[in-house]
Amino acid sequence: MPVYKTIDNNSKIGIWKISETLQELEEMIDLNTLDRAKYEELLPQKRKKEWLATRILIQSITNNRLLTVVYDKHRKPFLSNQDNISISHTKDYVAVIIQTNKNVGIDIQVEKKNIEKGAYSFLTPSEIEGIEDENKLQKTHLYWCAKEAIYKYVGDSSLNIYSHFSIQPFLLKHKGEITGIINNSGLQIKLSYLILSDFYLVWTCQ
Repeated sequence: MPVYKTIDNNSKIGIWKISETLQELEEMIDLNTLDRAKYEELLPQKRKKEWLATRILIQSITNNRLLTVVYDKHRKPFLSNQDNISISHTKDYVAVIIQTNKNVGIDIQVEKKNIEKGAYSFLTPSEIEGIEDENKLQKTHLYWCAKEAIYKYVGDSSLNIYSHFSIQPFLLKHKGEITGIINNSGLQIKLSYLILSDFYLVWTCQ
C-alpha cells in the first residue's frame, strides 16, 4: 500500500506497510544499474521486499525518484544527495526518517510477547528495575527501540546498545518523549515515540 503514515517534526518520516507482491513492488520503481545489481544479489524474498519498499518510500516522501542509498564504513546509510537517513524494518513494516542537516535514528517494532525474556541482553539491571510491572511490556519495547534509534543516530559499529547507551525513566503515554544518553560522552539525545495498535515507533528529534 502507499505511505502508511507520515510525521513531520523537522524531519521527514514515512512508514510503509508491505502488502504488495514482489512483482508489484518491482513495477513501482526504476532502479539504476548499480542498485539493480545490489538488488539481484539479495536472496530471501522478504529481504527483497524490504529493500524495494524502503527505496519506494524514500522516493515517495521526498518526491525525488533519483535518490539512492549509500553507506559509510560503519554501514550507516546516507542518501545520494548527502541527506541523513535512518531505516528500520519489522515484519511487514518499513520506516525511514530523513533530515538534511542533522544525524537521525529511527526504530520500528511490532509487539513481541516474549521480549522481556531477552531484556537482559539490551537493558542494564538498573534499567530493568526501573520499568514498573504495570507497563512492563510496552516500556521494554520502547527502551529497545530507543536504544536502537540512538545506535543508528551515532552510526558507530564499535558501540553496542547494552553498555554504551542508557535511557532515562519516562512517563508512559500513547505518544511522548524519551531522553537517552551516550554514556562515554554524557551527551543527551532527545527522542519521540508513538504507540499504535500494530507497532512501536521511536525516532530522534534533536
